Amino acid sequence: MKIFRYLMIAFGALVFFTQNAHALTSCQLPAGLPKVYNVPLAPLNITVGPDMPVGTVVYRLNFNHPQINGFLCPPGEQFNLPQRLDYISLPMPLSSWNGTPFPGKVYNTSVPGIGVVAWSDINNQALPTVAYTTSNVNSFYVSINVVLSFIKIGPVTPGVITASSLPSVFLEFAPDPTLTGMPQRIYNLSYSGSINVVSQTCTTPDVNVPLGSYETSTFTSKGTVTAWRDASIELKDCPRFYGYYNNTSYNTSVGAGATTTGTAVPNLLTAKITPQNTIWDTAKGIMNVTSSTSSATGVGIQLGWGDSSGSPQPLNFNQNFNFNPGNNALKSFKIPLSARYYQTGDTVTPGRADGKVTFTISYY
Repeated sequence: MKIFRYLMIAFGALVFFTQNAHALTSCQLPAGLPKVYNVPLAPLNITVGPDMPVGTVVYRLNFNHPQINGFLCPPGEQFNLPQRLDYISLPMPLSSWNGTPFPGKVYNTSVPGIGVVAWSDINNQALPTVAYTTSNVNSFYVSINVVLSFIKIGPVTPGVITASSLPSVFLEFAPDPTLTGMPQRIYNLSYSGSINVVSQTCTTPDVNVPLGSYETSTFTSKGTVTAWRDASIELKDCPRFYGYYNNTSYNTSVGAGATTTGTAVPNLLTAKITPQNTIWDTAKGIMNVTSSTSSATGVGIQLGWGDSSGSPQPLNFNQNFNFNPGNNALKSFKIPLSARYYQTGDTVTPGRADGKVTFTISYY
């Protein structure tokens, strides 16, 4: 009985060592490896609105790796050939960013508030990662792309992101128990140039709007209105709104050739109007006039988005107004806002009809 048990153990050990020795495979790589690529950053400017949420992708550059042919492995062999992406160098430290996307994988750049990460568009994983594994194939090619993303990770200080602050990347055939002669480097990837990051607001002076003087006989019934008057919000000393590049509008370099610029996502300004007087009708943008012993009664002030010479649309105090400033050299412009009197009571008594609102501009 003891002999039988001893033989079983010896047989199992013999099978184990035989399998391991048989599995080792050696593959032939084409000449000229590793390839060396240097990708130019483009375009030269982006605008990151101070109110953009953290986690927003503000720049994306796809490196599309040209297909490399001529990889040969023995036919009929069983093997795995992991294609691994990793960093060659990381000039800046790992950031404290732990949000989406890529928590714990985003590095600082030379611009505070902007982080950088390289990742694979095959498995959508940040480096280091095995992007793809080739198995049991006699002849094959390699084409593994790398995506470089800038992400807002905190308050942004305007400045320049230099290529020297960005990571460089390599692709290799990683070591595997089924192969000999690994790892083998396939390409090295770095970046050149710089990107200017604009992030500031406009100045917004107070606005005084004379709505005019009217006879009480002008107001004949509830809903009677006066002519619209210009109450536009003035924006001065504005930055240039270059826009930004996210996961649906990105830049592309094929084999480190000239970078093809995508269509920028326009920056957006939103205006929020908050009445300082009591509200008479939220949906129609009507507030009561300031209450005092000398105030008029039966009349309110209505606000509307749009030019006073046209047909402004009554605003809703619960909704923001979105405005696209455009990518141009203008330093000042207006967000069109209009105001008028609106009869709220059955009768109107004479007196002052003043009101006050505050406006908040957010930059995205």
